[in-house]
Amino acid sequence: NSLPVPDPSRVFSTWEIMGDHTNAVSPSIGNPPTPLGQNGGYMLVINASYPISTAIRQPISGLCTNTYYDFTAWFRNLCQRCSTDSNGNQANNQGVTPNLTYQIDGIDYYTTGNINYTGLWTKKGFTFFTGLSQTSFTLTIRNNSPGGGGNDWALDDVSLATCEPNIDLNITPITKVCPEAQIDFNVTVKSYFPNYIFFKWQKSLDGGNFWIDTGVEGIGTPVLTNGEWVYNASYPTFLAHYNDSGSRYRVVTATNSTNLANTTCSYSNSKSTEIKVLDCSKLLQMSVTNFYADLINKKVNLQWICNKENNFSHYEIEKSTNGKTFYKIGIVNGKSDNNNFMYNFIDLENIAFDVYYRLKMVDMDNLFIYSKVILFSNKKIEFSVISVVNPFENDMTISYFLPSAGNVEFFITDGIGKIVKKQVISGRKNINDTKMLGLNKLLKGIYTITIIYQNQRIIKRVIKL
Repeated sequence: NSLPVPDPSRVFSTWEIMGDHTNAVSPSIGNPPTPLGQNGGYMLVINASYPISTAIRQPISGLCTNTYYDFTAWFRNLCQRCSTDSNGNQANNQGVTPNLTYQIDGIDYYTTGNINYTGLWTKKGFTFFTGLSQTSFTLTIRNNSPGGGGNDWALDDVSLATCEPNIDLNITPITKVCPEAQIDFNVTVKSYFPNYIFFKWQKSLDGGNFWIDTGVEGIGTPVLTNGEWVYNASYPTFLAHYNDSGSRYRVVTATNSTNLANTTCSYSNSKSTEIKVLDCSKLLQMSVTNFYADLINKKVNLQWICNKENNFSHYEIEKSTNGKTFYKIGIVNGKSDNNNFMYNFIDLENIAFDVYYRLKMVDMDNLFIYSKVILFSNKKIEFSVISVVNPFENDMTISYFLPSAGNVEFFITDGIGKIVKKQVISGRKNINDTKMLGLNKLLKGIYTITIIYQNQRIIKRVIKL
């Protein structure tokens, strides 16, 4: 660039002597010229023709439907002082500047405008949204300015990319739990565009090398938050057993159901969590009794009694408005080796709707187990099912509310209405959790579970994996 213009050492006496753009330390400056006798990188250099015409035409295939793509490329005006245009007219000692239009399947989508000489590379591009069945298109770059006295340019580092979502697993990479501990997995999906709404949960039994679908999938409802579209994807609550130890879980997301089933068009980052079920024999000796709630001055007062607090640290009080997603509202320290000690905790927020509470009991080694969940309401609550572990494998846990103590019947029927499992238990007032065991012999498929309490029936469809 330090050579005068025109100069016989320049290409065509006027073009710059420069390097390509790829992997340049400074994207705008680009790479320096390659020393004489050495090979440099590659770029496309256009010696513009007199007529306006197509410079590049490229078919592009293998695209995903219903997806935003960002097309970009780096351009550079090569003529510092081109004397005239093709008609012999002089324009600011620069002649005609490059002016380029991107076309997709013959339709103009973006024009760069005049690319003036600066001695620098400039990045130009646009965003394109594929149709519901579109997996390919033809990209064309048309030269809008005549050559002859300028309009000579270079192109490098053409890129076609999609803006992938960010998936935050809202738990640690390793989830250490005790046997029978309640597992609550959820992720936060964030995306620049609001179309990555389809999700599914996958499970790995070999450390993450091979993933299988769990059957849990859904459609998120993103909300614009700090410039990103955000939603939460939860996995149904289940109780951990020793055979769950070593299992990993992750979320895959996509823009529609077809893409979700396509590994090329679905997305999951490297974030997953592994369950490790540990020996918690001392902690499991604990038992919380008389865990209940009452109302004092519009505040919920929680009380409970616990025994055998060996090697014990503290209680974390957790709250939920839907019985599924809990958050911590306070901590109560344990009383060391005291037996049958009574605790209480007041929720400072006024109650205006149904609320769920549970205790997370944490020992000195940071292992924990959960108490039963209780429901509190300022109105009468009828018999209802809160959650059913779905899909299920070897067993199934059903969480339900009883307005008073009584017998509860459970029936699992197959596709033709045949009863394949029956169980009767004596339930207590408030929330109960009942586990139906011995379901490993059932064939994979869709079943119906019926829960009966005082001639009231609630029916749910479940999937056996």
